[in-house]
Amino acid sequence: MVRHPVLGLKAQLSKSLFSSTVSQSTVFAVNSTVSKCVVLVVSALTLLGCQHDPWANGYLTTVPSETGIVGEYRSDAASLKRRILLPMSGETLPVQPSALIVLSNDHSAKFSGVPADHDGKQPRSVTGEGSWSIVKNSGTYYSVYVRIRNRESNSPCGTEFNWPLLLHGKRPPYKLHQVIDDPDLGLAVQFEKQERLRGVAGLLVINRDSAH
Repeated sequence: MVRHPVLGLKAQLSKSLFSSTVSQSTVFAVNSTVSKCVVLVVSALTLLGCQHDPWANGYLTTVPSETGIVGEYRSDAASLKRRILLPMSGETLPVQPSALIVLSNDHSAKFSGVPADHDGKQPRSVTGEGSWSIVKNSGTYYSVYVRIRNRESNSPCGTEFNWPLLLHGKRPPYKLHQVIDDPDLGLAVQFEKQERLRGVAGLLVINRDSAH
């Protein structure tokens, strides 16, 4: 049987057009999929880039005077009320009103029952003596860097506690901001400076904020 030349040509054209259509559809589908993947990746990167420490706006960005930092600090009222759950274990980090940080003129430092965490898993506290200095974190924020020889025998981190306490506030008295685990989680304990007043009954320590 002889195939009609026109019908044969039509068949070839149809086949060619079909193949072209399939190819174009495939390319469109692939391009569409790639575009969606790119959008998803860009969106994910955008979300990651938007992670931010919720306390960051309050951190000190100008050079502080050491005389404005020297003093005694205790856990502020908000930190005592706040329930801090460690992200890796769900355990509660205890914050006691007796927790004390003393920063002296000679750059010596003293900690007593200061709460801290070990890799976001284990709650602990730090008690001991050491030193402090002013440093700049990430080229932007100022903090008090402490080096404490921890005397608490049950500490999971051993005898050394070296950590930056961010200065929170734009002018003295600053608060010492203790970050718990990842800064982007917003978990923190703040210590506020105490003001010493001498009265008839002897030495009285009051909270500076509560005096106003």
